[in-house]
Amino acid sequence: MRALLLFSTCLTLLTLSACATMTADQCAAADWQAVGYEDAMEGRAASHLQQHIAACTDHGITANETNYMAGHTQGATAFCTPTNGFKQGIGGKPNTNICPDDLANAFSVTYEAGRGLYTRKRAVTQAENDLATLERRMQALETSISNNENAIATLGLSQANRSQVQAQLNADRSEHQRLSKQRKRAQEQVRRTEGDYDRYRTRVEDEFFQGS
Repeated sequence: MRALLLFSTCLTLLTLSACATMTADQCAAADWQAVGYEDAMEGRAASHLQQHIAACTDHGITANETNYMAGHTQGATAFCTPTNGFKQGIGGKPNTNICPDDLANAFSVTYEAGRGLYTRKRAVTQAENDLATLERRMQALETSISNNENAIATLGLSQANRSQVQAQLNADRSEHQRLSKQRKRAQEQVRRTEGDYDRYRTRVEDEFFQGS
């Protein structure tokens, strides 16, 4: 159960902003070691400092690069755990390769596991959306077919109008038949992507979360 809760929690994580802007007050009061540490704990690369430098330079304030890098190194060591690797991957976030050599492999392994879940979940969502789009188009056609069938049954309809309505009815029926075949393929795609996701999730759960 705890493993499934972790999956559910991770899937709701929002992607981090790629840019953190600093105001004049923030630049003036900044503890640059703490800023570096916080950036690393958010998975940001040390190159993120350049955005802080640009922001603070605009305010006439110089960033302390030495302190920032010291804090970032400390933060990277704290951040680079297998759990965080998994969270980054399943959240669709990039692996910014900030981990020190002795932690990089374990982080990358769980990151790839989470990333695999993320991509498969996206495939399921896309397949479901494609199917839903087809079904909405078919429902619209069914409404049009019903309306045109009722119109043809109207005794007062002129021959010219009857021919026009019949032509549209024939076209709608043909399009509905075509979409019906597409829907079968779309339904199969949903089943296929769901199966792939479920199998992969089970494998990841067995490998990384047994006993949790």
